[in-house]
Amino acid sequence: MTKTNKRSFRLFKEVISSENVLEMAELIVCKETKNLIRFSGSFAAEIHTQICKDIYRKNEPGYILSDNYDIVQTVALFLCEHFGEHLEDTYTTDRKGKDISLQYYCYKLITRMICGRYSDFTKSASMVEALNDKEQITYTPSEEEYIVAEQMMDKMKLTPYHREILNYRMAGMTLRKIAKLVNRSAGTVQSVIYTIQGRYKKYLCKQ
Repeated sequence: MTKTNKRSFRLFKEVISSENVLEMAELIVCKETKNLIRFSGSFAAEIHTQICKDIYRKNEPGYILSDNYDIVQTVALFLCEHFGEHLEDTYTTDRKGKDISLQYYCYKLITRMICGRYSDFTKSASMVEALNDKEQITYTPSEEEYIVAEQMMDKMKLTPYHREILNYRMAGMTLRKIAKLVNRSAGTVQSVIYTIQGRYKKYLCKQ
């Protein structure tokens, strides 16, 4: 068994150094892309699979890294600026004064990059559909379904801000497009979606 097959998240407790920075970045990206599969589906799954393939085959003669490996390189470059520190160390604070660790900021970088790629992907797909002049199939919910949805959102205690983002997302809009409409960053919109998903799971558990 090779060293790369013995990867351990205990590495996250080590001091960031030139010796471990690339492996640390690879582990962070693997963990976060796997987590994003739950929210971004097959698009994130494809990226996760390709990055894992790159990591385990990068040292093979003639192997060419995929474009997705630059996510790892971006995280590694960020961590290179923090040699001698730990991932749990504070990097910055958010608008509410809450500490943001180096590790959490890496997750935000990854999410931002994947959201950007997803946006580009959907734009390309929309262009192809337009060129092919395909008829769009839409579904119009009944009045009863609207009432049920409103009652559910009331029980989930969603604010008007939450509902606005949820409606845009259910309409098929990308994170970047929603961000422009609500004048927030794509990362903030993604965070709101995480909050809604968490409340929805709690709602289901109570049923």
